[in-house]
Amino acid sequence: IKPPKIPLWRMVAIGLTMFGAQYVFLYLALVNGFPAGLSSVALQIQAFMTILLAAFVLGERPSPQQIIGTLVAFAGLSIIGFATDTVVIPVMAVLLLLLAAFTWAIANVLVRGAGQFETLPFVVWASLVPPVPIFIISLIFEGYDPVVHALMSTTWFSFGLLLYTSVLATIVGFGIWGILLKTYPAGTIAPLTLLVPIIGAGSSALVLGERFGPVRIAGMALVVAGLAIVAVRRSRRLIG
Repeated sequence: IKPPKIPLWRMVAIGLTMFGAQYVFLYLALVNGFPAGLSSVALQIQAFMTILLAAFVLGERPSPQQIIGTLVAFAGLSIIGFATDTVVIPVMAVLLLLLAAFTWAIANVLVRGAGQFETLPFVVWASLVPPVPIFIISLIFEGYDPVVHALMSTTWFSFGLLLYTSVLATIVGFGIWGILLKTYPAGTIAPLTLLVPIIGAGSSALVLGERFGPVRIAGMALVVAGLAIVAVRRSRRLIG
């Protein structure tokens, strides 16, 4: 696959932030005590960071409709978070998760500012950037023996997880995400990630049989309502 028509520095920066630093900070946040179930909810604060960065860097000013819809969705997200977990979270874990969200927001703005490009080559080549840096970071934080043990004890299930992450989540998922970001303003697309906790909850209900209380369901309904406000254009009355 030929390299995309994107400056090398931008592609490296996107690879380091979207596919690298975001996950490094997220996993470190989990290790330092951030609840795993709450992390997918809290990480979506990147939507607001993206809107602010896009306004500051790209001059994309969010409309009042986008601001209202995003605030409504964030209210629903907050309800989901409070209904999901009530444990005390260490300050370091919170800061690390905020860094994960911020690096994701930086990557969104970098993708949005790249102009028109072929999505598949972009995802493939940007994915070549983080493996070596992350492997070195893994050696630093985890040590040599755990890394070797993980490599030696790999199973077919592990390969299945790797295949899902690399093909479906990365190439397909981030490929579609790249298409959306290069086509529409960041303020319109970024809030759509607030659907992540709802899709995760729906998947766990279908696969694991998990059930949710009325408070969490109300939060999900608010998220969907807020995203509808952001995404649906106001209809114009026909004159004449």
